[in-house]
Amino acid sequence: MLKHTKADNKVNDALDHIRAAAQELHGAISDAAAKRGGAVKADVEAASSKAKALANSVQDAISGQNEATKKHLAEAVTHLQAAQKHAAESLKNSDQAFHTSVRQSLTSARAAVQKVSEAVATARSAHPALATAVGIGALLVAEAIVTKHPTASTHHRE
Repeated sequence: MLKHTKADNKVNDALDHIRAAAQELHGAISDAAAKRGGAVKADVEAASSKAKALANSVQDAISGQNEATKKHLAEAVTHLQAAQKHAAESLKNSDQAFHTSVRQSLTSARAAVQKVSEAVATARSAHPALATAVGIGALLVAEAIVTKHPTASTHHRE
């Protein structure tokens, strides 16, 4: 029987942070998609930056993972990059094209959250220590996002 150590708990906490950062991104895009008016573009621009930062962090954390976890993380990166691309495209558009791009970004962010969750589950089932790099990278990104965008930390989804 395996014992849970303080290190395992830290890994689990760190993995929860990466998932929370991805869920927060999804929530921010969802909120922006529901809004109308000039403030929406600023929200979408912030979400685009968050998606890019999170994708870079996850991409950096892929090495050192088992193959199944790498696959899920690579797919999460692809979805985060798509979310960032659609958010950036929406800033160039107006009216219906803007909202279509925002919805596409939301769909990609939702898929990224799913892939990160799958990666977390895979890493934990293989061995908790394998998830350390992912968790630490996500924790740093989440902290950077909250520091750069203080309003991001006030968003909670149920």
